[in-house]
Amino acid sequence: MSARPRDAPLPSVCDRLLGDDPGDLFRRLRGAAERLGFSVVDFDFHGLANGDCSHPERRIRIERSNAPRQRVKTMAHELAHAMLHAEADDRARAELEAESTAYVVCQALGVDSGQYSFGYVVSWAGGGETALAGIRASCGRIQASAAAILEAVAMQRWDGQLPAVSA
Repeated sequence: MSARPRDAPLPSVCDRLLGDDPGDLFRRLRGAAERLGFSVVDFDFHGLANGDCSHPERRIRIERSNAPRQRVKTMAHELAHAMLHAEADDRARAELEAESTAYVVCQALGVDSGQYSFGYVVSWAGGGETALAGIRASCGRIQASAAAILEAVAMQRWDGQLPAVSA
């Protein structure tokens, strides 16, 4: 076994996505957020985050310098926060739900976000059985929010009604 050189970077748990935005998905996801009453703005996080969602300000910010494909994934993640986490008191659960929703949405839209999403979920949920238990506990919320987002993207309409999700 060879040792990693001292100056070599550590492997990344979450590799940002590269590539284009297939099918103008960012615009369509943005439209869903706006119809839900959230503004969407480009923002410079200077490498500290890919996006955030503020319920009090009804605002989603997305890192402007990321590749279009990463911006699609982040928009799906922040839209899930907008739908699910107005009063989130468990940050780890909120991040697991938002990223799992984003993964389902992206997969359905033809964007493979696994190189980012799997590491992100593990970093918040702990991995292994702990992560699986968290996903099982939240699967209804993840499925409902992903279905609502996909319907909004497909139909390009949003009636402002959140999906029925249980705690």
